[in-house]
Amino acid sequence: MKISFFLFLVITAFLLTSCNKSSKTTDTSIQNYAPVLDTSLDALDYVQLFKDAGLPIDNLIIVTSKDKNKSISSKESSFQSKVTFVDSRSQSFKENRYNDCFLEVYSEEESAILRKKLLETLSEFSMGQVLQVGSLILYLPSELTDNQVQQYKKIFYSFPYVLKNVTDAPPKETAILPSKKSTTASTESKTYVVGTDLAPGEYVLLKELDNSYFILKSAADNAGTDTKQHISTNRIVSVKKGDYLTVKGVYMKSIADSPILDISKQGMFKIGLHLNEGNYKIVVNSDSIVDFGIIELTKDASYQSSSIISTHVFSGTTTIHVANGEYLYVQGAHIETE
Repeated sequence: MKISFFLFLVITAFLLTSCNKSSKTTDTSIQNYAPVLDTSLDALDYVQLFKDAGLPIDNLIIVTSKDKNKSISSKESSFQSKVTFVDSRSQSFKENRYNDCFLEVYSEEESAILRKKLLETLSEFSMGQVLQVGSLILYLPSELTDNQVQQYKKIFYSFPYVLKNVTDAPPKETAILPSKKSTTASTESKTYVVGTDLAPGEYVLLKELDNSYFILKSAADNAGTDTKQHISTNRIVSVKKGDYLTVKGVYMKSIADSPILDISKQGMFKIGLHLNEGNYKIVVNSDSIVDFGIIELTKDASYQSSSIISTHVFSGTTTIHVANGEYLYVQGAHIETE
């Protein structure tokens, strides 16, 4: 399917117009819709958008699930499509060497997040840039100039969205938030101002609906950046007065009222509360959508880079020592119990 860049601009303009009007209208038929990444497109469609925008792309090669390298994923249900290509301004093109750019499409955003983390640990990709948005991965080699990379980023981060009815799936009815006795986990996001709508402290966020996540805007972050984390089972987050916490598809409990968490599944655990201090064996899930797991050990739940003690991408099994007060996040794997 070929999509012109003009159509892409029209879709984007329509969404921006819709967003501007949504705060002024009472038309619930419009308010029930939200923009989501157009997952009907494959890798070739997305690369075509780069070409339509005028980027000098050449030598497109389509990689199918049968042709793909095992390092992508051995799970056919996750990997959708891949196209490798070369920018004609690069030295690789001039020397007729090989395609050094690629775009991959996965069926789930979690797969793309894991794929990005894996690529960033591999030496052959460490010099380039690995970009991820939704279920898409874009790799750009180091020989492209900063200006050329920015041209790709501008288009990649503006890929076409479609309007989707966010009320299609009925919400469950068992969500509990700190400020209320009970409420329904909404398919729409809700933002809390810490100190006004939500008491400062630590909270356990438990997945209630599909595509659940939280976004933390820290009052101490002078750069104005947001931390967004998707939730496959649970997360722990620490918030301070003045922070903004946005949640979707989850219910929250104060860390003091934390339920017993299933450590046989992936998730985030506080040492001394959910896990005892000591050594643990971590095993990649047999049904994982990828062939590796990720463990991250932090000294708090602020999601600041300065709080990270270690991050480890591994295959098979690994061991880790954890101390009281630390936080262990396990993804694509689980803690092996006796």
